[in-house]
Amino acid sequence: MIAGAAMSALPTNLGIIGDKCSSYPNSLEHAALLPQNLDTIHTYQIRIEDKSCAHDIVWEDSFHARIRLESAPPGLQLCVLMRPFQSERNCDKTYYELVGTSGLNDTQDVTIWVFWHPQAKPISGSYRLVVSGI
Repeated sequence: MIAGAAMSALPTNLGIIGDKCSSYPNSLEHAALLPQNLDTIHTYQIRIEDKSCAHDIVWEDSFHARIRLESAPPGLQLCVLMRPFQSERNCDKTYYELVGTSGLNDTQDVTIWVFWHPQAKPISGSYRLVVSGI
C-alpha cells in the first residue's frame, strides 16, 4: 500500500521521548484527523532515547518501545521502521512493540506511517497515536 500512495509532503516531527532513565517524557499521544482517502498516508518521525541508569547496569538495560493506534476505526493501520535496528517496515497492524538487544544506549529514530488498508472504506473522524519508551 505505501509504495504507490501519496505520502505527506513532510513528516510530522513528534520530538523525542525516552525510557525510565531518560530526561525526556516516557510517552506521548498525538491526535489527528483520519486520512481522507485510501491514497493519503500520515507520516510521523520520533526519536526514542534509551539511556542507562545505575540500576540498569546490573539488570542489563535493553531497548523497549510500544507504538499503537487508539480510537482507530477498523481498516486503519500503521507501519513502523526503527533505525538502526530494522531495515524493513513492519506493517498491517494497529499495535507494534520492539524489544531490542541489551546495551547501554540503543536510541532509535522511528518513522511511523498511518493509512487505510486497501479494502477499507474511509470515514471521517479522528485517531490517537500513542508512543511509549519503556
